[in-house]
Amino acid sequence: MGIDMKNMKSGKAISAKGFRKSLLAMSIIASVPAYSFAAEEVDTAAAAEVEVEKITVSGSRLKSRPGYDAPTPTTILDSTFVNEMANVNIADALNKLPSMNSGTSPASTGNDVGSGTQGANFLNLRGLGTNRTLVLLDGKRVVGATPTGEVDINMIPSTLLKRTEIVSGGASAAYGSDAVSGVVNFILDKEYVGFKGGVQAGQSAESDGDEFKVDLAGGLEFDNGRGHVIASLNYASVDGIKRADSRDWFRGTKLVGNPDWPNDPTAPERLVLDNVGNFIGSDAGHTFLSAGPLGGITFAPDGSTLPFDFGTRYPRGPLGTSITGDGQLNDFSARTQLLSEYEKVNAFVRASYEVSDDIEVYGELMHGATEAQSFSVPYYRFAGALTVSRDNAFMPADLAAQMDNFGMTSLPMGRSNVDFGRTNPWNDRDTTRYVVGVDAQLNDNWFLEAYYQYGKTNIRNEVRSNADTAKYALAVDAVDDGSGNIVCRSTLTDPTNGCVAANVFGYGAPSQAAIDYVVGTAINDVELTQDVFAITLTGDLFEMPAGAVASSFGYEYRKDQFTGKADEISKQTGWWLGNYKDAGRAKGSDQGVVDVNEVFAEVLIPVFYDSDFGESLDLNAAVRYTDYSTSGTVTTWKTGLSYNIGAGVSLRATQSRDIRAANMSEYYSGGQTNSLFFDDPTMQDAEENDLNYLVARTISGNPTVAPEEADTTTIGIVYAPEFIEGLELSLDYFNIEVDGAINTVADQDIVDRCYGVDQPEPEPQFCDLIERDPTTGLMTRVFTSPVNLTKEVLTAWDFEISYGFEAAGGDIDLHSLWTHTTEHYTVDGGTKDDLLGEYAGGNGGVDGGPQEWVGLSSARYTNEGFTLSLRHRYIGEGVIDASWKSGVDVDNNKVESVNYIDITASQRFDIDGTDVEVFASIDNLFDKAPPRVGFDGGTALDDLGVAAGVHDTIGRYFRLGARFEF
Repeated sequence: MGIDMKNMKSGKAISAKGFRKSLLAMSIIASVPAYSFAAEEVDTAAAAEVEVEKITVSGSRLKSRPGYDAPTPTTILDSTFVNEMANVNIADALNKLPSMNSGTSPASTGNDVGSGTQGANFLNLRGLGTNRTLVLLDGKRVVGATPTGEVDINMIPSTLLKRTEIVSGGASAAYGSDAVSGVVNFILDKEYVGFKGGVQAGQSAESDGDEFKVDLAGGLEFDNGRGHVIASLNYASVDGIKRADSRDWFRGTKLVGNPDWPNDPTAPERLVLDNVGNFIGSDAGHTFLSAGPLGGITFAPDGSTLPFDFGTRYPRGPLGTSITGDGQLNDFSARTQLLSEYEKVNAFVRASYEVSDDIEVYGELMHGATEAQSFSVPYYRFAGALTVSRDNAFMPADLAAQMDNFGMTSLPMGRSNVDFGRTNPWNDRDTTRYVVGVDAQLNDNWFLEAYYQYGKTNIRNEVRSNADTAKYALAVDAVDDGSGNIVCRSTLTDPTNGCVAANVFGYGAPSQAAIDYVVGTAINDVELTQDVFAITLTGDLFEMPAGAVASSFGYEYRKDQFTGKADEISKQTGWWLGNYKDAGRAKGSDQGVVDVNEVFAEVLIPVFYDSDFGESLDLNAAVRYTDYSTSGTVTTWKTGLSYNIGAGVSLRATQSRDIRAANMSEYYSGGQTNSLFFDDPTMQDAEENDLNYLVARTISGNPTVAPEEADTTTIGIVYAPEFIEGLELSLDYFNIEVDGAINTVADQDIVDRCYGVDQPEPEPQFCDLIERDPTTGLMTRVFTSPVNLTKEVLTAWDFEISYGFEAAGGDIDLHSLWTHTTEHYTVDGGTKDDLLGEYAGGNGGVDGGPQEWVGLSSARYTNEGFTLSLRHRYIGEGVIDASWKSGVDVDNNKVESVNYIDITASQRFDIDGTDVEVFASIDNLFDKAPPRVGFDGGTALDDLGVAAGVHDTIGRYFRLGARFEF
């Protein structure tokens, strides 16, 4: 497979002996018919020019001679890697690398509401979060796809990609903010000449999740090669998979409380059970337990009454209440969407012209658009949240009679309201990016690069089929107007209010007119803009005995702006979900703008070359001084050593200080209010469990949050034995410590920390974020916003082996990449929270830590145009909660490991001078089901019981396609 981990085998090409060793080292790399190469190939004819030839060093802004490798571990992937994966989006291929943890993808956002991320692909390097992974295009930033700043990989012109560089570890000194866990740099083939394209289609073994993709790209020269134009057009569409219970693996797995605990000291506190629903609400609606003698009555489609079977109840389950393991199951996770549906198109064009032998000017235009949607939860009114009056005109007569017998004037119910429609998050994102620049060779050693870039993203977020909570309350309060007409009670005093009475007794009972009256659309229009100007000088400062001191100096100015505008009902928090607020510049000229000025420098110092101490030793150092208009100044730096011992052995090490400044959402979000269930430690129900009820939760930005700082250490060794041609091994150690991590305290944690739940003592500052009704004492609102709260630490090892050889009449390439994470934890308020291998929260496992062991291995056979590639992906064992013990805190804390096998076969043909390749691939060949996970979500009824953000939930998937080039 041959993904090159930046080996450092060659020297500085000072002498003929040194040049031959450099050439030998590069030929070893090239002998692995691999996905990549780390240095440009240099043939013998170029030897005379090697003293002045310059190449851009991967993971750096330096230009140096062939053979030098920066000390920062870098994985380089060429187009072969992406083509063999055959995914509809390049992000799907990159996410299979062990260094990538669960990011945001259409498979992880199916039930997400309000964030505008449906259909998006964000990368999460090292599992430290998508906003700590810096994404670049040809070394330049790209305007974010959301206010949180992440770049949507859908926008990358993948057909023109020459290679993708993944710089592991901190890289802020070279590239700026956000490069805490590393950088993913997409490098285009700017010299491409020709025309190529491809078409492919895919479908799951369950005949759903259809995808279709078309790619076109071309390049041409003009004016005797002085001018060059490249362009591409990419289109893809993916159908959604709307229900989790369409898959055999779905078992309704939930984490519940054990009723035998704590009375039985040998019993675990929690249980992971299958076939678990909830008893607090149902599609047809039923009277709740608090109705006393009339609790447990449900309704047939015609409105007649039936008994409701509550089943076996377990305490402290989702929503902090009891759940049923049998009876009339109401498992809302069965409706969870496995895959968002989306359609995306992006176009790219670049034109360059050499105005002289030493000066080239260029311009780029990129435009992309994605339209995506999914289906989420309905406006559920659970646990008695829906109350109907005795005089409700739709109430069945026998139920009304029973209420009279018991002297009841109202009746609490639980109802899913799914017949009003599931909320439908829909978003349309379009990004436009312009770049103009100049590259100039000032002399044999010095180069100048300058460019201006403008990027703009427009986002339309809508939550369709959304309940207007005030209208719903009016509609369900239905009465007889005295003339036999059923109307809203409010209409009696306001005949022109337009209210349409809704029948809530039985599934499908509400009329379409009532549904149309209640539901509507929450809207959020967002505009993000980014201006960047940068100028960089690179060249040799002076000669030393071991070679020239290479350097890079530069200045960069960046201006980010954010505007968010909400609909009027959202501003009044009138919707069930969404409830956006005006944000950024919409709130004032002093909001939503961040100016950044940066100066940076980097040097490469050759300490020795071809000496008694080894082949070469190079020192690499970089520093960047950054001034934010919001948070002041900060300095980032990096030092690194590259030591080529000889005999194919190289060592590398870096130490760096990196930063991530708050993104626009963390600074300037105007707020979004949704209703969530909270446990209230100050109030208990009849069974002495904490009272659990709906509370408004408002998220907003914090303009005072400071940049987080990270210290990163990497140490590695690369071994390419000269006596085994084609073999290469590398081992790298990583330690990343983030101080003052920008984080948002989990919703329930705010309440728990206010009252000292599960901690030594209360933290009164969190009580300031809780509002209560002065009459009832119930919580009415919980506020949350980002703060510099935690320290986060991650330690890991990367191992890679590549070997290529000839056999069976062709070439065989073997490759294996493994990441072993040994620690991942946060420290907040003196409390350490271990995240290693944890599938935390209800967000598909995305909120947890990376698994201890993750691997990607492949075997590829190539013979006369035929290629067969077999890939093995391994995701190691995990845990529900790293602090729990099996048999004590939970009956089974383990999440099983999983192995996936993917296969791709292709055949190349030459048809009248056109290179044609047909291919077929199968992902998850053996249809491996995701392991069950009992999430410790606490507030989510729609948890799948599997980690959709980590494991494959779609199953065996087939793709067929063809590519051409001439």
